[in-house]
Amino acid sequence: MRYARLLFSEFAAKVPLWLTINEQNTMILHPGAIGVPADRELPDKKALYQQNHHMMLAQAQIFALCHREFPGLRIGPAINTTSMYAESCKPEDAIAAHNWETLRCWSFLDVAAHGRYNALAWAYMQDRGLAPELQPEDALILQQGRPDFIAINYYSTATIAASRGDGGDVAPRAGDQQIMLGEEGVYRPAENPWVGKNPLRLGGRSGGAAPDAA
Repeated sequence: MRYARLLFSEFAAKVPLWLTINEQNTMILHPGAIGVPADRELPDKKALYQQNHHMMLAQAQIFALCHREFPGLRIGPAINTTSMYAESCKPEDAIAAHNWETLRCWSFLDVAAHGRYNALAWAYMQDRGLAPELQPEDALILQQGRPDFIAINYYSTATIAASRGDGGDVAPRAGDQQIMLGEEGVYRPAENPWVGKNPLRLGGRSGGAAPDAA
C-alpha cells in the first residue's frame, strides 16, 4: 500500500490509467515465470492459491486507495487470456471448454470486478483441496475495492475436449502459460482441424496440440 501510494503521488499528473498486477493468473498457470530463485522449489498449488488470494486482497485495497485519495485516476486489473474452442459440438466438450476458460481466465476477473469468487472456481478449489483460507474481513475488503476497467492480454486460442476419465488427460509435454497441458477430470487438450497453424510461426513455438493460431 505504501508503494502504491508513493507511485500515485509521484506520477498521478502524468499517468491517468493504471494497472495493478499484470497477468496475475500466470502465477497459477506457470508459476516458474514469477522468478523463483534457482535454489528454491516452487510453492505447491495450495500455497499458490493462498498467495493469489493475498494478491487479490492487496489489489482490492489499492483500488480503494486510488479512488479515495486520487479520484482523477482510473485503475484496473489485467489477465492473460486464451479463448477456448470446443473440440466438437458434443455438450461435454462445450462444457469442458467453458469450464476451463472460466477457471483459467475469467474467475480471476470475477474476484476483482465483482468482489467475490466465481462459484465454479470456488467449487473446483474446494474439490481439489486448493481453496485459500479466508479471514472474516476478507469479503468486505474485496467488496470495497472495485476497478474502473479491465484489461486483457490476448495471445492465442486453444481447443479443449472433455476429460475421458482414463488418467490420460494431461499431455506429456512442457510449455508455458499459453500451452494447454490438460488436467485430470477437468479437460484435455485437443487439435482443431478447422483452425490452421500460423505459417510464419510467429512467437517461435513448435509442436504440441495447442495453442491454435487464430
